[in-house]
Amino acid sequence: MVKYTTNFTFTKMDEIKAYILGLMWADGWITSTKTECAIALNDKEIYKLANIFYPKQNRKIETRENSNCKILHICSKRIVSELEQFGFIPTKSKDGIPIIPNGFEKYFLLGLLDGDGCVYHKEGKNLRVFYCGNENTMTIVKSIIKNELNIDMILSKVTSNGEILLESRSLNNNGICFTLQSCGVKDSLKLLNYLYENTYGIPFLKRKYLKYKECVKIRETMDECVLCHTSIIRDSPTHKYCEDCKDLVRRLKNRQQDEYKKFGFKMELEFLLLPHDKQDIDLCALSEISSASL
Repeated sequence: MVKYTTNFTFTKMDEIKAYILGLMWADGWITSTKTECAIALNDKEIYKLANIFYPKQNRKIETRENSNCKILHICSKRIVSELEQFGFIPTKSKDGIPIIPNGFEKYFLLGLLDGDGCVYHKEGKNLRVFYCGNENTMTIVKSIIKNELNIDMILSKVTSNGEILLESRSLNNNGICFTLQSCGVKDSLKLLNYLYENTYGIPFLKRKYLKYKECVKIRETMDECVLCHTSIIRDSPTHKYCEDCKDLVRRLKNRQQDEYKKFGFKMELEFLLLPHDKQDIDLCALSEISSASL
């Protein structure tokens, strides 16, 4: 029997190791005997991970029968002990609390996205980023994204008697999980730009990265929203707004109509903005469309 040895350690943290921590938190585990850990992926990047843990040893990868799932087994009590210092327990998927290394949060989140996340877009018009996991993990991730990027992701509890599906993919089969969802194309791009910046050498999953780049490429050829100046697809000469601003103008028009019914005159749209509406809105442009229609 071939014996594989590894000198890999999480004690000296760097970007690649933080990414692997996030990926393992999503798609990895430690055994109840605490003698082994493993990572499961459907992607060829698992061979890159094998070379990181076992350089130049041609580490054998298990392939599950009747499945594309590949498993990298890491037989090391030392590495399992190191993972425990970052919150790993045999039941981490249900009740684990990750300890994310300071200064490397974005790389952990990228790994977590590759394992238990989803990048969804449709023809550049719609872009969303999803995470899935237990309540502890999702609450921590939501807090990090808020602190780093000032993005409020939607935290939801999802209960199912069967599999929870997102974009035709099973995210969790425990019956109960929590999901995080980005709101709008602008926040989704901001989050993905943050995650994929300075990722040289990190073995992230190319299929999710290509979805992000495809959306960016489409949007680079777009026009500009007159209110927030983000890129939009102009489907017609009257399409002036991004989806977020289109919804905002609709709400303002409804408020304007309500005020007209109460007081008998139409207020300017900019005066109907609520405090959380005013971020990144061109007030001069809004004043010019007060009497225009969508």
